[in-house]
Amino acid sequence: MTKKHNNYIIIKMKKFLSLFAVAAVAALGFTSCSDDDDDPQYDVISSSNGVYVLNAGNKKAGVDGSITYLDNNSSAVSQRVYQTVNGKSLGRTVNDAVTYGSKIYIIGSGEKTIFVANRTSMKEITTIKSEMPDTEKGNVVATPRHAVAYRGHVYVSTYNNKVLDIDTLSLKVVRTLDCGNYSEGMTVQDGYLYTADSDYGNAVGNASISKINLATGKTEIIKNENIVNAVDIKSYNGRLFYLDSGSYDENWNQSGQGVYELLADGTSKKLFSATGMTMANGKIYSYDAPYTNPATTPTFSVYDIAAGKSKTYIDGTDIANPCAIAVDAKTNRVYITSNNLVDGYPSYGTDGYCVVYDLNGVKLNKFTTGVGPSAISFNYDFK
Repeated sequence: MTKKHNNYIIIKMKKFLSLFAVAAVAALGFTSCSDDDDDPQYDVISSSNGVYVLNAGNKKAGVDGSITYLDNNSSAVSQRVYQTVNGKSLGRTVNDAVTYGSKIYIIGSGEKTIFVANRTSMKEITTIKSEMPDTEKGNVVATPRHAVAYRGHVYVSTYNNKVLDIDTLSLKVVRTLDCGNYSEGMTVQDGYLYTADSDYGNAVGNASISKINLATGKTEIIKNENIVNAVDIKSYNGRLFYLDSGSYDENWNQSGQGVYELLADGTSKKLFSATGMTMANGKIYSYDAPYTNPATTPTFSVYDIAAGKSKTYIDGTDIANPCAIAVDAKTNRVYITSNNLVDGYPSYGTDGYCVVYDLNGVKLNKFTTGVGPSAISFNYDFK
């Protein structure tokens, strides 16, 4: 689904090693797949080696998706690392990635494929087509969107009312789990997988939060008047917070966007306006950059969950058109990606950039990314 905004076409439902090091690894040869097997209980992060920026690319402009990597030790930035190592493209709309054990799972929405690679060398191990059984149509290839790892499994949301459950040892889809319409972001809490089901912003009352019992596979669909276009969800100390993109009028002006808390009785309340969020140390870091015409100046805030109070995080002068935000759980650095402006308008066909801050909003770094820097993930070590 697309919409026009300031004379540009915007995709509505979006959301590494140094080249020298890559060459060195290639010269030495890659580790075999048998040495890449994960311990299925890797759930504790021990250290952080670097940052992956997932670049969606631009189908209209003929630009494939890619991965930009920032090495935490050398500060080197490398572009198109997957293509460099494997000599092949990730295709269009690289939407998300998650590391777990020795592997990285890259979500290729346009290719309807999960690309699995060694997270250190980026050498491809296998690819997994997002196929699922359908009683009427036989096997259906779903559109994968986001991923989360938990206790030996990687769960992948799709646009087909299902979550794919991938076993990290066999690297196969071992079951599918029911969920709501057009699922996006996910979180795991107390043995339950929660999905933000956007309904693709159709505003017909079908958006929801799905609560999936991972032990039994049973799903509860939660709906209320404040779940309109849910696109992400986070958990903290038994509480659930979801990001809702709200709705759009006939001129594509966005309203109702924000971070909401999902309450135990199935209702929800709005905490503050936002179009992007991440969470760290009991705080929600966010930006609010709604689609409007004329354009609205983005704002950036940090919300203290315990205190229930929000304050300005950064003034936003470094971020022209925010695309994604994430916090490294080990380094406590905040990463915000952005499109550049061309003639005063966001450019969706040229390289973007990422700005790095500390938790207090002090700028630490800025580096160039690929086209459409729509998601951020981290190269974690596990124990």
